[in-house]
Parts: sequence; C-alpha cells; structure tokens
Amino acid sequence: MLFTNHAYSQESTDVFEPVYILVTTLHSVENVDMNEWKAIEKEFFDKVTSKNDLIFSQEVLVNYFSPDLSDVKLITVY
Repeated sequence: MLFTNHAYSQESTDVFEPVYILVTTLHSVENVDMNEWKAIEKEFFDKVTSKNDLIFSQEVLVNYFSPDLSDVKLITVY
C-alpha cells in the first residue's frame, strides 16, 4: 500500500490587489487640547474618511512621550 499526501502552502483563490500607502506627517502648534483634537479628528473621520470607499484603512499615530501634538503621523491605505 502506498499513501501520498499533497500539501500546498500557497493554495489560495484570493487575487492580490495592490495597495497604496500614504504616510503624512503633521506638525501642530503647542498647547493643544487633546480631547478637542480627538473630537475634531473623529468628526473628520465620520464625515470624510469613512464615506470614501477607496480608503481601505487609516491610522492616526501621535507621539507617546510628549503631551503635545508636535508630531502626528497619518497612515492611509488606498
């Protein structure tokens, strides 16, 4: 008796779609209220970003070690 097993690690029917990644660096003024900035960012996301069907995902990254918004990264995947 002879047993054979076939294992294909890359057997997939998904088609690869290329994406575009846009990284934007924002510099803000000092003494910005973080809660107010988050509210404005959420409003922009709800009214603009979430309604754009070309945007796959978006991240907003702020500096963890400083309380101000001196360096903000926006990462958008189209």
